[in-house]
Amino acid sequence: MGFLHLLEERFHDCAKLVKSTISRLKEDGNQIRESLQAEQSKSQQLEEKNKILAQDRVILESEKIHLEQQAKIMQQNLDSRDLCEASDSSTQQTSDSEYHDTDSEVKLKSPRLQIQEMEQEHKITEALLKTHHETDSEVKLKSPRLQTQEMEQEHKITEALLKTEITLHEKQAQEHMMNTQKAEYALAAERKEIANLRQKMIEVNTHLEEIKRPVFVPSLRKERIKKMECDQACMCSEKNHQETLNMILQEKLDILHNLCQQKDNALQQKLAQEEVERCVKEIKADGPKKEIRNFKKRIQEINEMNDHTESALKTQIAIQKRKAQENWSVACALERILGLERKEMAKLSKKLSEVSAKLAGYQRRPVKASTSSADQPMQPLSNPCNNVEESEKIALAVEERNLYLRKLQAEEKKTMGLEENVQALREALKKEKFNFQIEMNSCNGKLHNMTELCQRKDQALLQKAAQIDYERCDKVLKVKEVLRSYKQRVKTMEEQHQKSELFYKAELKLANVTEEEQNLYLEELQAEQRETRELEDFEDTLLLDRIAESTPSPSTRRYTGSQPWSPLEVEGTHPARKPRRNSFSSVTLPSMTHKGARFHKCFKKP
Repeated sequence: MGFLHLLEERFHDCAKLVKSTISRLKEDGNQIRESLQAEQSKSQQLEEKNKILAQDRVILESEKIHLEQQAKIMQQNLDSRDLCEASDSSTQQTSDSEYHDTDSEVKLKSPRLQIQEMEQEHKITEALLKTHHETDSEVKLKSPRLQTQEMEQEHKITEALLKTEITLHEKQAQEHMMNTQKAEYALAAERKEIANLRQKMIEVNTHLEEIKRPVFVPSLRKERIKKMECDQACMCSEKNHQETLNMILQEKLDILHNLCQQKDNALQQKLAQEEVERCVKEIKADGPKKEIRNFKKRIQEINEMNDHTESALKTQIAIQKRKAQENWSVACALERILGLERKEMAKLSKKLSEVSAKLAGYQRRPVKASTSSADQPMQPLSNPCNNVEESEKIALAVEERNLYLRKLQAEEKKTMGLEENVQALREALKKEKFNFQIEMNSCNGKLHNMTELCQRKDQALLQKAAQIDYERCDKVLKVKEVLRSYKQRVKTMEEQHQKSELFYKAELKLANVTEEEQNLYLEELQAEQRETRELEDFEDTLLLDRIAESTPSPSTRRYTGSQPWSPLEVEGTHPARKPRRNSFSSVTLPSMTHKGARFHKCFKKP
């Protein structure tokens, strides 16, 4: 009786808590719905404002196009007016000149037609100006070009304002959408909580029904007590077996933990070794980089030396060319002098031949075989000293010419040798540059390959480490799951053992109760059954009322895909109620199943 009274008190407390939570959740749901409706109205207003702004923008664009067309028309009219005025002035001049030649009728017709055309154009322009300048009196004085410029500026300003307003409205709409999403998530969470509470209520009701059923006292008590003792012994043996298994599993877990630690240490050592190897490889890779830098420095130095040598050789070549030009000018002057001297020598030789011929004609003597016969033809020479001096001068000039020619040839040979040396040096430099470039390309390729290999190795190491971590986590999770399962089994076994002990104790107590106490107990049970039926009917009515209240409106259904609860679905969630029996012979003991364990768990929380 005391136990049932406690159960009823707990049931009432749970019902009160559930009612309070449901009322609070309803209030929160109503507040969230109101906030959602307010945000929906705000979003609708913002959408309407955006539509209005888009329409205004379209209207402004159309007005801009219309104003541009009007400006074009005005410019055309102004151009036509200028042309008409020019034509009027020209026609007036022509009419004045031809006034005395043409007839009087033609004189009257031509200006009348022109005046009519001018009047028509003037009317058209006046109508356009009136339609365009009716808004502002000050704008009438301004030119159409200034007006179009001002209209374009105003249109730009309005476009900028519209863009800013559109961006602000878009930001506000995004914020409202975020708020609506948050509210929807909150509603979904609250609905889940309400569903969980209802399920708990249903489970509590079922457990109460099972507990409040009448208890059957068996006739064969001793046999059942023996069976219970046997079952208790079996349960104790099973408990010991499970404890041993638990100990074995804990030892296995410790062993696995130690293995995992050993593997972790080995992996850390491997990672440290790989890092050291990677550092060594990087250091080795820095070696070719330094060599490349040295090669680059050498190339720069060689290029500088080549530039210096080229500049020096160019200066020497220029100096040698100047000297050669000077020598060439001197040689040309000497050749001229030699030509003049040769001419003089030819003239003198002619004179000598003439003089010798004259002397031979004057002196025709017989030839004597004497020593003086050889000296006779030389007697008529008047100036032998002059001939000797002239011959010496010619010889000296020839020698000087030969010397100058030899010097020129030597200098030309030197210049040719220098040019050949310069060309050879250039070719050698080109070859060295080409070789250095080839070496640079090979070193760069090696560096690229080394970097790729290092990256691949790093990626492989990371993948291996990730796989090892993943495997370790899987193993730890599996071990934890196994331990949890065994712990749950042990707990269930302990709970069943406790329940069986309580049940056996209750049976032993009931065996000592007299028949009068049993009758009183049965009457109290019948009264409690009536009360429980009334409470169940009241709970059913409350559930139906809550379901009717919790049905969402069409506005909220749009945001949530859940459908309203139907009373049929709620009734389907209730377990099937078994028919009650009031007779003492039909009273049965409640079976201690997993539902009883859930019932104890539910009542342990408060």
